[in-house]
This record gives sequence, structure tokens and C-alpha cells, in this order.
Amino acid sequence: MDVESIDPNEFVTWMFPKLFVSRLPRYEAIANRYGYTINAEDIYKIRSEQDFLDLLAKAISAQG
Repeated sequence: MDVESIDPNEFVTWMFPKLFVSRLPRYEAIANRYGYTINAEDIYKIRSEQDFLDLLAKAISAQG
């Protein structure tokens, strides 16, 4: 089988879950060190750029 005969959609469908799982420990380490937690329900309340910035500020001050 040569590279040109591989269907890109099939390859991505096969590869992406494996790639994601292999990177999960890295993502978790980054989140544990640099991440902030927000309530998902608060996202639905965002109506403007300022609402978004206020939500970020609230998360940072709550965990900082």
C-alpha cells in the first residue's frame, strides 16, 4: 500500500482518537498547572466581550 491510496477521511477517523488518548496526560498536566475552572452554565450568560472578560477575571480571582 502506498501513501496515495490511503483515504484521508478514514485515516483521520482511525488516528484522531488514538492521538487524543495519547496526548491526554499532557493536556491534563497543562490544565492542572495553568487551568482555571468555570461553571458551564455561566458560559450561556455571556452576551458580550465584557461578559467574557468578567467571567475570566472571576475564575482567576477565585482560584488565584
